[in-house]
Amino acid sequence: MWALSTIIRTVVAGDTETGSRTSDLSLRRGPRPRGTVRTALVEAGVELARSGGPDAVVLREVTRMVGVVPNAAYRHFADRDAFLAALRDAAVGRLAQRMADGVSRVRATRHSIRRATPADRSWPGVPRVCPH
Repeated sequence: MWALSTIIRTVVAGDTETGSRTSDLSLRRGPRPRGTVRTALVEAGVELARSGGPDAVVLREVTRMVGVVPNAAYRHFADRDAFLAALRDAAVGRLAQRMADGVSRVRATRHSIRRATPADRSWPGVPRVCPH
């Protein structure tokens, strides 16, 4: 079984979208649209977990990154374990999406190979055994 930090680092590596959305939300003042605080908390938590693993995820730091009061996290999550479970779910969801995208690319490639003529199916650099 994979550890939470491994899943998060694998799935979110190179995801620049997460950092920019979190920083945009932290600059905002006043009421936020419904559901954005929870999403921003999860994104900030994923960022912390990516940089230091699950031990680096501190709710006070997450709320500071998002720009909300420290107890705001407890309006959305019962405790730290519930927050970590939400981070895991987000990471697994992103992993599943990337896997689905990869499978669809492979299927598209296999479909185009099936439609190709036998002459098109040869591998570059591999000599043909029998000429056509």
